[in-house]
Amino acid sequence: MPSAPYDLSISAARAGALFASPLQRSDEPSARQVRQAIATAIAAYGVRGCAARVAQYYGERPETALTRMRWARTAAASASGGSQAEPTHVEQNLYWITDGTYRSAFLTDSVGAVLLDAPPTIGSKIQRAADETDRDLLLENNRA
Repeated sequence: MPSAPYDLSISAARAGALFASPLQRSDEPSARQVRQAIATAIAAYGVRGCAARVAQYYGERPETALTRMRWARTAAASASGGSQAEPTHVEQNLYWITDGTYRSAFLTDSVGAVLLDAPPTIGSKIQRAADETDRDLLLENNRA
C-alpha cells in the first residue's frame, strides 16, 4: 500500500524539526540555538523522520503536544526571519498577517484600515503591516 502524499512547507518542516529536537522552551534559546537545533534534527532524522516524531509525540502526550508545537512554530519562524510584518494580499482590499501561530485580517478603504481579531502576540506587527499598504491605521485598543 503506497504512503499518503503530503506537502510539507519549509516553515512546517522547520517547526517539526524544532519540535523533534531536545531543545526546550524553558531553555529560552537564542535564534542561533533554534537554527542549530533545527539543522541538527534534520541531519539526524530527516524531514520525514522529524514529522514522524511529531506524530508519535501527539499520540503519546497529546496534552502537551499542542503547546510545544505552538512554541516550535513561533520560535522557528522568528529564528528564520519568517515572522515579518509583510501582509499577504488576499483580494481587493483584504489582507492578512501572521506571527507564525496566529493570523489576523484587515480591510482597507479610502480612509484607513479595520483590523479583525488581533491576538496580543501580533500587536507589534500591526502598524508595520499597515504601513506596507500605504493606508492609515487607527488603533483604538492596542493589546500589544
